[in-house]
Amino acid sequence: MALTSELPEGKNFKVYFDNWFSSLQLSVTLKERQIFSIGTVRQDRMGKCPLQLEKEFKKKGRGSYDSKVETENNILSLVRWFDRKSINFLSTYTSVEPLGTFKRWSMSDKKFIEVQRPHVVEEYNKFMGGVDLG
Repeated sequence: MALTSELPEGKNFKVYFDNWFSSLQLSVTLKERQIFSIGTVRQDRMGKCPLQLEKEFKKKGRGSYDSKVETENNILSLVRWFDRKSINFLSTYTSVEPLGTFKRWSMSDKKFIEVQRPHVVEEYNKFMGGVDLG
C-alpha cells in the first residue's frame, strides 16, 4: 500500500504485481481507492474460491481455464489458466473475455501450437513481461 499512497484516488490507475505481493485484501483495498490491479496470486491467498484442480486442467490440456467473479459487488475476478502448469490471476478490471490465442512451443509435437489465452493473462504479460519470470 505504501507504493500507491502517492497516487491520487479516482484517476483509474492500474497496478500489476506478482504472487509475492498479491492477495484478495490488497486488491479490494486498492479497488476501494479506485486503483485497478492485476496480479498472479498463490493458492493459499485466494480464500475459499472453488476453482478446478490442477489434475483436471492437465486432462483438458493447455489453454484451459476456470474463472469466478465476485458477484455481490462485481469487483474481483479470479482466473486459473493452464499453460504448462496452472497459474492464478486476480484482477479488479478484466477477466476472461475477450479470449485470444497465441503461439506456444509444444515439446511433444516439436512445433508451435495455438493456445487459448484469457484477456487477464494477455494484460498481465503485456505489463509484467511474462508470467512470474522469477
